[in-house]
Amino acid sequence: MTGASGTEQHDPLRLAVLGLGRMGRHHLAALRERSDVEIVAVGDHGSRSARDVAAELAAATGRECHVVTRTAEVVGLADAAIVAVPTAAHADVASTLLEGGVACLVEKPIAASAAEAERMIAAADAGRAVLQIGHIERFNPAFVLLCEHLGDEIESGSVRRIAAQRTSRADGRTFDVDAVLDLMIHDLDLLEYVTGPRHTGTALGVYALEPTATFERASAWLERGRDGESVDLLVELVTDRAAAEAVRTFTVESPTWLLRADLDARTLKRRPSSGRGAVEEVPVPASDPLRAQLDAFLRAVRGRGPVAVDGAAGLAALRLAERIRATLGLAGER
Repeated sequence: MTGASGTEQHDPLRLAVLGLGRMGRHHLAALRERSDVEIVAVGDHGSRSARDVAAELAAATGRECHVVTRTAEVVGLADAAIVAVPTAAHADVASTLLEGGVACLVEKPIAASAAEAERMIAAADAGRAVLQIGHIERFNPAFVLLCEHLGDEIESGSVRRIAAQRTSRADGRTFDVDAVLDLMIHDLDLLEYVTGPRHTGTALGVYALEPTATFERASAWLERGRDGESVDLLVELVTDRAAAEAVRTFTVESPTWLLRADLDARTLKRRPSSGRGAVEEVPVPASDPLRAQLDAFLRAVRGRGPVAVDGAAGLAALRLAERIRATLGLAGER
């Protein structure tokens, strides 16, 4: 699939960046390093911020950068877009673009509800446009190496235990979603990926460490059976965005390995599941997840590779998040 212009593969892709908050500006900085894209439009609810960015880009490149105030203006102007607007706006913004044939890299979570995510997937199908979800931890080199160790054990559904801890320091930022959709969603996506397609059933046990309206802290236990069989996968997830320190670890036990990825330090430790043998630290290749994610997106837009994290993957993680949120009393399952 291609973007709206039918651009030849050797031509620079025309990109729009919608949403110029923290993540939007990270994407913008990564795009500005590339010679194979042209940033043709920016948009933000703070139009002054967008005008300032557009003026800076025009001065640096000598090419006009449009400031868009309506999503529909991007159709026909750009081949692809980074959608980093607030989660509540994902479905409206991305659906308009996708139906118009504009490929989208949408920040996580895919949408505010499963129904909205399904709408986005349908729009991508209708517009024959690439839809990739910004589950950036898929591109963390420590997680990539962990998956290489698991190999066929992912496809066979052999993983039997997962423990994930994800905490961040309170930094005064405001959030448009709770901790489950902000932080835990990362690990829900990794969970869905490494457990493979054979794990179908899920039983939930969830509690909130801080039962307040903000739900800054939450933990969840999951048990999964394989195609209706007895439970053979145990999962523990811990999330806290008001912690004393930042921690991002993802531990997996399979019949072959016990693997612990530190996603913050980008390290991987392993030992045989048999218990025989010492713990080893495995060298992790240097790689920037944001830039690796962008590489994958642009390859997919040009038709040179598959969509790394497609709409179905984003929806699967969101559906699991909705079940956890419903158990916490945050929202009903939509």
